[in-house]
Amino acid sequence: MTVEFLRHLAEQNLPCQVFTPTEINMLSVLRAAGLIMAFIPPPEVIRHGATSYKAATVLAITEKGRLALRVPAEALGL
Repeated sequence: MTVEFLRHLAEQNLPCQVFTPTEINMLSVLRAAGLIMAFIPPPEVIRHGATSYKAATVLAITEKGRLALRVPAEALGL
């Protein structure tokens, strides 16, 4: 699913913002793999243990990310 999200990001005008916790988590994986450049603010713990997420900003898809888009998703293991 993460590579599909990378493909989705490649179709967007960058920079773009991501708001949902699920998508922000996928951005973290993509950034850790060196496939994107993104600013991901840390989540904030609010009362009763709930977590609040601020929007993350995807700045660019790296050269490694562009190469990954040419490889089948199964071969990447993401």
